[in-house]
Amino acid sequence: MLEQLGHYHQALVSYQRAVTARPDNTLALAHQCAVLNELEQFEAAIAACDAAFQGNNLWDGIGPAYGWSQTSAAQIGLGEYEAALASANRAIALNADYLGGWNNKAVSLWHLQDYEEALQSITIDRETPAPEPFMFQRRRQVLMASNQGLILYAMERYQHAIAAYSTAIALQQLGQNYLGEAGTLVDADFMARVWVNLANAQLAERQLAQATVSARTATQQSHTTTDAWYTLALTHFAEGNYDAAWVAYQQAAQLQPERIDILMGQALTLKQAGCTQEAFQVFGALLNLDPSNPVARREYRNLLQEQQQPIAADADTDLETTAPDTTEEPKTLIEFCSRQR
Repeated sequence: MLEQLGHYHQALVSYQRAVTARPDNTLALAHQCAVLNELEQFEAAIAACDAAFQGNNLWDGIGPAYGWSQTSAAQIGLGEYEAALASANRAIALNADYLGGWNNKAVSLWHLQDYEEALQSITIDRETPAPEPFMFQRRRQVLMASNQGLILYAMERYQHAIAAYSTAIALQQLGQNYLGEAGTLVDADFMARVWVNLANAQLAERQLAQATVSARTATQQSHTTTDAWYTLALTHFAEGNYDAAWVAYQQAAQLQPERIDILMGQALTLKQAGCTQEAFQVFGALLNLDPSNPVARREYRNLLQEQQQPIAADADTDLETTAPDTTEEPKTLIEFCSRQR
């Protein structure tokens, strides 16, 4: 029950006690593997699943397909996508009605960029009745819809991706309303990523107002998800709201100060807002981190020409650089540009 309610740390303690009492307890080991996956302890998860296969072979109604599906999930977490696909296929061969195997097959194929087969797998996953406890079904339905969105986005089917992400959000809200304060269907960081992905699909369709709402919701779901702030900055930039974009980029930079795409966004925002001297300095700082970046090199040279300074033969040497200060509270563009002068 603790696992169904999303209380993974408490559930792990409970399963560890069960395994200590009976080291060959296959069912406890398999669920220990699942909880470790939720906690992103993937190597420990694989060890627990391996031990489950060597145990007393007393599974629940799903059978050993559950163990292979959880092994696949751990391998995905470790970036071992070919192995994850093989484990997912083994789960499906053992129990084609268990949708966990189909879901992990789809995710493995997505990572391997086989999008057509991934979409087929996720469609089978979503249409298959699940012999699982109710809250496990609810959680998996959210994951399935979200994964379908990822696949459709990769296939540039953005409207369908928007529909899939919206379904994931609706299912999460329904499930969480059912749970109330008793537990968590899926964690806030995961839902922040779903809102970010929805915003990116809306951006691709030029649904700028909707994308901004989705990205802002992502920041509300998790203040520490860098991509939420980064995507919010992208949506504001696309709207031409450079001051709001700048503030969002600064929030992202406080979380990951040397992330190249954030620095690029800051530099382009400064340029678009007319803060050319400051943009020039940030492009220089970016080139110190990524000397071969073609966009930064081009923009740096162009701004150098605009300032009527001689261009060195090698534009990644003797750079005038000032990266935005990420230790302070976010400043407006006007405050930042005037402070730099």
